[in-house]
Amino acid sequence: MKNFETEYKELQTIVEKLEKGEVYLDASIDQFKKGMELLTSLRSQLKKVENELKELDVKLTEDSEQ
Repeated sequence: MKNFETEYKELQTIVEKLEKGEVYLDASIDQFKKGMELLTSLRSQLKKVENELKELDVKLTEDSEQ
């Protein structure tokens, strides 16, 4: 799996190409699909980190209350 930063940069590149109209229709569809896959992966990675931070916060809160 690529890291978050690499996937984010790849998504940015796809968005820029699509916005500028730099690709033909068939390629645009493929790029859009790839962009959606990247977006799904990025959201999943963010959710995982968010959950880890919540768990850490709970643990730290519990430890400080003891």
